[in-house]
Amino acid sequence: MGTASSSATKAARTDLVPDRDPVRHPAVMRHDGSPSHDSGNAPAGAMVAGSNPVSPTESKPPPDRRFCRSAGGFSLFASRLTSISAFVETAADGPMWGRSETIHVVRRDAGQAPPPPGLLPGHTGPYADTEYLRRARQTCAPPACCRHNGGVDPRLVELSRTIDAAELGRRIRNARLAAGMTQPQVAGDEVSAAYLSRIEDGQRRPEVGLLSRMAERMGTTLEALVGTAPDKLHELRLQLDHAELYLVSGQPGRALDLADAVVEASQEINDVALATAALRVRARSLEGIGRLDEAIVLLEDLTDKPRSDAGWLKDLIALSRCYRETGDLLEAIAIGEKASATIEELGLDGLTEAIQLSVTVAAAYHEKGDVGQAVRICMRAIDAAERQGSLVAKASAYWNASIFEADANGATPDALRLAQRALMLFEQADDNRNLAKLRAEMANLHLSMDPPDPRTAVSILDRAEEELVLSGGSAAEAARVHVTRARALLLLGDLQGASDAARLGKDLSPESASLLRACAEAIRGKVAAMRGESEQARARYRESVLALTAAGSDRGAARLWFELAELLAEAGDTQGAMDAYRSAAASSGLGTQAAPALIPRVTAERSS
Repeated sequence: MGTASSSATKAARTDLVPDRDPVRHPAVMRHDGSPSHDSGNAPAGAMVAGSNPVSPTESKPPPDRRFCRSAGGFSLFASRLTSISAFVETAADGPMWGRSETIHVVRRDAGQAPPPPGLLPGHTGPYADTEYLRRARQTCAPPACCRHNGGVDPRLVELSRTIDAAELGRRIRNARLAAGMTQPQVAGDEVSAAYLSRIEDGQRRPEVGLLSRMAERMGTTLEALVGTAPDKLHELRLQLDHAELYLVSGQPGRALDLADAVVEASQEINDVALATAALRVRARSLEGIGRLDEAIVLLEDLTDKPRSDAGWLKDLIALSRCYRETGDLLEAIAIGEKASATIEELGLDGLTEAIQLSVTVAAAYHEKGDVGQAVRICMRAIDAAERQGSLVAKASAYWNASIFEADANGATPDALRLAQRALMLFEQADDNRNLAKLRAEMANLHLSMDPPDPRTAVSILDRAEEELVLSGGSAAEAARVHVTRARALLLLGDLQGASDAARLGKDLSPESASLLRACAEAIRGKVAAMRGESEQARARYRESVLALTAAGSDRGAARLWFELAELLAEAGDTQGAMDAYRSAAASSGLGTQAAPALIPRVTAERSS
């Protein structure tokens, strides 16, 4: 090309944009190369408002508009802004950044020469060559805001590409109608009303930038258009609230069903926060129905990555508690100890949940037989709770101190005093679940006093059972209340009531709660022995031995082994008694002298 051609090429890259919308004015070529309907019926050479006359022998664009032809035969829609990027609309997919060509256009000075021919599809001329197009594309790089999606959340960008086109169109139409706007008003100067109509019909998918700007014009958000519909989100959150209500009302099975549904729905819509909340409810539900191994797997996932919030600590507490319920005391202890440094780094050590976690670990140490370490942890927890002024943390620490005192020295007045102080704090904090568990422990203390007070214990257990139902206590917690009631009724001479309570306790006990199941079977065996049913008693004791074999080695297991050995000897099963004594000796941290008996020492005469 000559010098003139080079000058024209340079001018073409910096020429002006018209003041008119290319869709709303005639003589503007559409993406298929045909003239608009407004100009199609106009006679050759006719004047169109806002444009220069068009020669009947030469088809060219209006003198104040310049277009660039792309290899795919696209048309470019430019806005009236002083400096913009115009997206090229493809016939198949509509404007999508990364698949379209973009030109940068600026306003020219008045009086500049009209554009040369060759810039529209189907035209020839010096500016229709490939080299010109390449230079134009290089010169007209997209602005940074477009290259980076305008700062749009990457999640929303991905959703805009994956949402069903028909669903997206329906949401856009609903948002437009709710705003009381017409299609041209929403389309603005970027696309035609006809193209917006195709979007609303699900025939086109707009790129995220266009979606965002249309949302702004309609007074809504990009999240509302491509994310989960507000009514659907509300429905899922309501379902999760209902699941939590089922939990606190003692229906973990129904809570699990709802939580599972919310987990599935939230994963489909890629709502991570909702999915995490639903998984927490699912874990609590699994614990509540006794599926502890499944709860542990889920809680391991939830606690895998430390978070600087109390929810992470609550998940750790539940995980340690579940490990303790399954008898894996070493892992229950490790959960808290491995997290302690991270808790300090994240500045969570002053939270109530951090103190509760340490107390949960202390309980695992106690079950393991390391009473000294359990007491030390508990005393530090009491000091921390006093400094923080946390009612629940102080109550938890006093509660465990009461347990340790009773285990070391029996049901002393000090043990009862510590438990009563914890009970008062839990009542102030309106913590029904811990109230129920603490009342069950206080009932145990009354049964272990000298002499025992089973009537007071039964009264306390009545309230504990009500609070467990209200708070959605776990199956293991409910089973423990029933087994304790069986002990109290056995002391009162109510053999049938004791047998029924023990059977209910066994039925509610998770498979992994071996110690509870063993204790329930031993009580049923004791009832049979008191009725003179020796063979039935020995059968129950053997069931207890079978369950206890899976309980591991801890203080509770060692104590029950000793008591089972005595019961088996009374029932005439000498070999079984010897085996039970050997198992007791093999268990660690015995300390059975002052510890409360798991099976009440009751003679047959008392039941008459």
